[in-house]
Amino acid sequence: MTILQIAREEKRLNFAQLARETECHPSLISQVERGFRKPFPKFKKAVSKALDVGEDVLFMPNGYCRTIGLKDVVRAANANGTNTRHDR
Repeated sequence: MTILQIAREEKRLNFAQLARETECHPSLISQVERGFRKPFPKFKKAVSKALDVGEDVLFMPNGYCRTIGLKDVVRAANANGTNTRHDR
């Protein structure tokens, strides 16, 4: 999962809605989000602005989307006091 995907979903935007805000094609957003395409600077700036998240948070120095793994999600949830266990 990428930080871009998390930020987009947090704003409750689908690909088409984000595409309208950034004037980019929905398939470009999908390809960048899944790591199939390296975004160009104009794209990174537009997405960052639309999602109100810094480019350095969304993208790595090599230009591709930052990713987050399950361990990172669990660690963040635990740090926030969220119980991630489902004990019965």
